[in-house]
Amino acid sequence: MELADVMRQTPGCREYRNDPVSDDVLHRVLDVARFAPSGGNRQGWRVVVVRNPDTKRALQSLYEEPWNRYVREHYGTDETMSADRKRRVAEANRMAASMHEVPVHLLVWLDLSVVAVTDADADRPSVVAGGSVFPFIQNLQLAARNEGLGTRRSEEHTSEL
Repeated sequence: MELADVMRQTPGCREYRNDPVSDDVLHRVLDVARFAPSGGNRQGWRVVVVRNPDTKRALQSLYEEPWNRYVREHYGTDETMSADRKRRVAEANRMAASMHEVPVHLLVWLDLSVVAVTDADADRPSVVAGGSVFPFIQNLQLAARNEGLGTRRSEEHTSEL
């Protein structure tokens, strides 16, 4: 795919197929994503690949409660939401409830001990640390899309991450 096409066709996705994702494909995705820039060129990101069904169910369970709280706090109730908002929240709720069905999860975290978090003492969450991991996550998404994973293109559904 051309880079511009990959970038245009890499939205967040809420519908997943359960097609297996091979180790070779994951290796290619992770290998190309690792070239992302990071603060101080420290590459403090770490990735855990999760395929185990019990672990995926545990992750889904951990996700649901904060997700539901977020929806209540930021979008209100069914009675206060517009029809379009209800539809979008319902899609996101379906995704949250079925996360355990996704073939593989890539859990990305940042080892703060290897990056310079210059705003660590601020009275808000750090935004500086994210600058050392967000480009990597973007590269993961673009590399996955290039492999036909993680998104949907027009009416055609591809295997998704």
